Amino acid sequence: MIMEEERYSRPPRLAERILKRIFPDRGSFSTIGDLFEVYQDLVREKSVFLARLWYWQQFLKSLPLYFTDSIYWRMAMLKNYIKITMRIIKRNKAYSIINITGLAVGIACCFLILSWVRYELSHDRFHANADEVYRVISEFHSSGGEINYTTTNQAPLAGILKDRYPEISDSARALRWPITVGTKQKNFEEKVWLVDPSFCEIFTFKFISGDPDTALSNPRSIILTEHVAKKHFREENPIGKSIFLGRNRLFQISGVVEDIPKNSHLDIDCIIPLAFTKELGWKLEEWRGFNFKTYIQLQKNSSRIDVGWKIKNILKDYFPETSTTIRLQPLTHIHLYALGGGGLIIYIRIFFAMAIFILIIAAINYMNLSTARSGGRAREVGVRRTVGAKRTQLIRQFMSESLVLSIVATTAAVALVHLFLPGFNRLTGRAIELDYSFLTFLMLAGIALITGTLSGIYPAAVLSSHKPVNVLKGALTSRKEGAWFRRTLVLTQFSISIFLIIGTMVIFSQVQFLQNKDLGYDKENILCFNMSGAVANNYSAIRNELLNHPEILGMTRTNTTLDTTQSTATSDVISWEGQDANESISWLHVVGVDYDYLDTFGIKIEEGRFFSKEYPSDPKDGMIVNQAAIKAMNMDSPIGKKFHFWDFDGRIIGVIKDYHFRSLHDPIEPLVLKLGLSLNTISIRIRSENMADTIKTIETEIKKVVPGNTLEYEFLDERLDTLYQAEQRMENIAKSISLLAIFLSCLGLLGLAVFTVEQRTKEIGIRKVLGASVPGILLLLTREFAKWILAANVIAWPIAYLVTKHWLENFAHRTSIGLWMFVFSGLITFLIALLTVSFQAVKVSLTNPVNSLRCE
Repeated sequence: MIMEEERYSRPPRLAERILKRIFPDRGSFSTIGDLFEVYQDLVREKSVFLARLWYWQQFLKSLPLYFTDSIYWRMAMLKNYIKITMRIIKRNKAYSIINITGLAVGIACCFLILSWVRYELSHDRFHANADEVYRVISEFHSSGGEINYTTTNQAPLAGILKDRYPEISDSARALRWPITVGTKQKNFEEKVWLVDPSFCEIFTFKFISGDPDTALSNPRSIILTEHVAKKHFREENPIGKSIFLGRNRLFQISGVVEDIPKNSHLDIDCIIPLAFTKELGWKLEEWRGFNFKTYIQLQKNSSRIDVGWKIKNILKDYFPETSTTIRLQPLTHIHLYALGGGGLIIYIRIFFAMAIFILIIAAINYMNLSTARSGGRAREVGVRRTVGAKRTQLIRQFMSESLVLSIVATTAAVALVHLFLPGFNRLTGRAIELDYSFLTFLMLAGIALITGTLSGIYPAAVLSSHKPVNVLKGALTSRKEGAWFRRTLVLTQFSISIFLIIGTMVIFSQVQFLQNKDLGYDKENILCFNMSGAVANNYSAIRNELLNHPEILGMTRTNTTLDTTQSTATSDVISWEGQDANESISWLHVVGVDYDYLDTFGIKIEEGRFFSKEYPSDPKDGMIVNQAAIKAMNMDSPIGKKFHFWDFDGRIIGVIKDYHFRSLHDPIEPLVLKLGLSLNTISIRIRSENMADTIKTIETEIKKVVPGNTLEYEFLDERLDTLYQAEQRMENIAKSISLLAIFLSCLGLLGLAVFTVEQRTKEIGIRKVLGASVPGILLLLTREFAKWILAANVIAWPIAYLVTKHWLENFAHRTSIGLWMFVFSGLITFLIALLTVSFQAVKVSLTNPVNSLRCE
């Protein structure tokens, strides 16, 4: 037990520890003991309080000196570490180049992927109120429990939401209108949106000219984006000038805004007031058709969940029997999340994991290559330990080497990023730029620090653990647990590589399946373009002229292209003859067609007949449904049965075979074809020969009837391919990452091979003296690695199967996962690894044994 007077005569512990670091070399006292004696005298002569006060005064006076000395000492040590690191890099050029190359490539790949992830996550976040803006989603519930979604709503909903719920500060409707914009002499198809004036308050549009408050006050006003304004008016100020929509609707330009950023779901060229629809005869107060996108803005600090529950069943107030509900989708989720689950967020998570994998593989390479050189650096460690170096100092030395190499590799990685960025942008279909903002530097610094730390921990622990006596006696051996750890690292590397190869093959197989699957119609050589008002008014004349050319095989009009549907009907407005009280269809796709639809696309009729001019009643009450609709309605002998949707009463005159009119992500759903219904898209089937000349012929014939018209067309098969761009990009990126992972893994395997050969050099020399052949030694050295590659396959195969199977569940129509994918990945990995190890094994097996045994 400490006596009372002893406790008071002892200086404060914290100050004592600090001052011991400073004295006796500096300060006003020659020894730390002198300081303690003065303290004890003050305790005896004055008081404990004054003694402690004096002691703390000395302590505080010494602090600046302590910190200055500490910083100076640390900077000196850092300078020394860097100097040693540069000497080691210069002395071991081959190892250093491999290390820096592996780290640089891994860091560059990781940085590019993280830049892509950052770009995708930034979608729609440039709006000032992005966190308070939501899109209203309609959910259609069938009697069987299925749910279908649409991003559109009925016209009156937006105003009712704002009026009834104080948590909603604003609401707006939007409707996209495909129409040409320009002059009577020259016009182009632009993306025109009809919106409420509040739309420009909810979303952030930067006005270059015009008054944001009054830009949409006139129903005949129009706002242009910057690139559209320059296209039509060059450098002139367009404010107050007029421009045509279609051929005869004149609008006055009231504003010009900056182009909408690419990272936005709003694809807008021009904006006009929704009030203009009154001139078209639309009645926005009627609950008819889910045609309008509805956006709302919540008050600050309002809960989306609470508001969502309040508005969920609002449609029941107007349609008591409806099963349709609504929910809110955050603006920042629109780009990332699909309505029914999944979406781009899955690929973001996958690629983020790939970036981490690549970084781990690069770090493992450094570990293996560093430990492969441990034999050469063990004597250095032994000498350092002998002259007094502590293990913590050695760890700091090796960690500093790792961090310096990581910084050098990061610098090289920045150069590689600039080199790879154009190709990476082509792979991803994005326009990512290096902005060198604070966040970019922070990301680079974080990658360098994490990589350097991960890479250096294990080599520092191993190299600093050697006992100087054993090292200097030449008795250094590799510990068993260290060997197992190194092999585990290589096992991890190749497990990741095999997983990536299998994943890439599954993605490739699914993309090929999507592109080559029979869609139920002929998608090849079909030209699609939207009709302007003048083309629509003169369609018959244009059709007659075009069909006179033998290169044109068919022509038809629809209200949409075959990669999507424009209109839908819900269970509230669908009924049929023989319908049971418990039966309903939650969702019915409605496509407007003309008489040439079936022949142009090669769709087959299953039962009954198609629309014909020989039957005058077809435009009024004729309806064609697909097999999925018949199945959903549980209808036998459908021909002649009454069918009702929206305000149409008619009879089923034919049943067509199911065809894929939407993405293969989705199952084939009920469909009805109706003559008419705002036919605004032309599809022309042409011969595959001389396609360029045929397109010029089409453009010439249209201009004969409609002078000044500009033909802006797309091929149907190309439009369909865009439905699977995410998968195609993922396939391309996955291929590149898999090749990179194999390359980096082989570097790591090379490091382990070098290490193993160094450890067994004398053994190999003895074996050769005793008569071992080169093939025998080669087999001896490669056999062990073959076991680890086999183990990597055993680990990677089940994980890859589960992950890829889960990914394929996002598709209603999907390929199968074949056994050959796993076997091929195992074989290709084994062969590449064997070549890597064999290079080093052949080199050592051909070495003269005298060189390894002459010191024995």
